[in-house]
Amino acid sequence: STWTRFRTSISAITKGLKIWSRPSDARAAGSAWSTSFHVQQPVLEAFRCLQQLGLSGSLDPCCEVVWSRPVESGAKGTSLRYLIFSDWPFDCRDFYCVCQCAAVEPACSDASEAQPQAARQYVFAVMSLTPELLAGSGLPSSNNGIRHGSIHISGIRLTDDDNGGCLVDVMGDVNPEVSDFVPPPLLDHKLRNHVITSADLFASELKKLG
Repeated sequence: STWTRFRTSISAITKGLKIWSRPSDARAAGSAWSTSFHVQQPVLEAFRCLQQLGLSGSLDPCCEVVWSRPVESGAKGTSLRYLIFSDWPFDCRDFYCVCQCAAVEPACSDASEAQPQAARQYVFAVMSLTPELLAGSGLPSSNNGIRHGSIHISGIRLTDDDNGGCLVDVMGDVNPEVSDFVPPPLLDHKLRNHVITSADLFASELKKLG
């Protein structure tokens, strides 16, 4: 699905961000949300900041609990993550996830033909574990009856602009598994503002780097 500009978000306008939406892969009648901004910091410097914030959960507003464990047999930068959020206008939700926080390897070029290399990219990407992977992960299947949410994909991508700075893309496609009585527009409003706030928090941290 293609992204469409959403122009009526007061939160995005006040923070100087443009917000985009597309149909959600995580929930029916819902939307996925994304925004982006440019910074002057080198992409590797921005990625190191992203790594530190990701470990503490500081990129996720109102995330009450963050637990992370590296996956020794997985690709570099792969970890299991357990998150609890309590800021929904609903009950607490937790998420069992796999996270990739690493450089994006460029596609191999044809050795017989010189091709320009793609701009260097780094990602912090999170998605929910499938029930089968959760069962084999060694993690408990539940925590005091907290209802599970689902993350189709959520995270941040950094792309070198080849001019000493980088482009930051932030997106989220999440299903917090709320009651059918909660109107989809209300849930979209909450999830949209979550993406906007996460982007604003990261931009503020990058500004501290000078």
